Amino acid sequence: MSPSCKLVFEVHSLRNASPATVSRCGMIYIGVTALTWDIILQAWFKTRTPGEAAVLEPLFNSCFGAASAFLNTELKVKMIVQRNAYVTNMINFLNGLIPRIEPNKAVNTDHLEKLFVFALMWSLGALCELDDRKKLQQFLLTNAPNLKYPPLDQNSADTIYEFHVADDGSWAHWRQRVPEWTYPQDSTPEFSSIIIPTVDNVRTEFLMDTIAKQGKGVLLIGEPGTAKTVTVQRYLDKLNSEAHLF
Repeated sequence: MSPSCKLVFEVHSLRNASPATVSRCGMIYIGVTALTWDIILQAWFKTRTPGEAAVLEPLFNSCFGAASAFLNTELKVKMIVQRNAYVTNMINFLNGLIPRIEPNKAVNTDHLEKLFVFALMWSLGALCELDDRKKLQQFLLTNAPNLKYPPLDQNSADTIYEFHVADDGSWAHWRQRVPEWTYPQDSTPEFSSIIIPTVDNVRTEFLMDTIAKQGKGVLLIGEPGTAKTVTVQRYLDKLNSEAHLF
């Protein structure tokens, strides 16, 4: 090999690399102007069935660009991220939510459209406070009225964030997933470790599991004293210790 020749290795991961190896790595950065969110989306569509792509692509084109632009310019978020991160989060949600179908079975369009709305509102709204989530909801209802949103009662304070897509493809309120809690009779738990199931922590745990079960990292953010650590610990305690090590 001539002195002017150089080799470039593209590794799958740095999981088994030593600190010395990592320190010598060259990182290639591709800006968002070159790698736009729609390119990421088109690459993902190639991993889905043609039927799923045919349903989801028009939905993305109809509202994602405008909604993410509205989020970045008009709303306050707890952490600033690029638009590509939002579409990646949405893809991760859909990967974890879309049920597997047999190759010759038709796609349930109604179910898939509702999952799209659920993934859209949480990929964009997860970093927003409650007031900004309401603004995002109003933007979606006004600018994308044909999406299959949850049924909202005008006399109720519920928003679209109080609903999830049930296994049968229908919209259901999060309170239907909240289990009844009873005080342990055979032990005395530490007061600081007690978590009463509520809509908030049941919802958070569901969203965490949707991403974590794919082997992807989850970042839980919030103000001090909002039970972040306890929520994560409770989730980890439910995992199979023989399959997961923390």
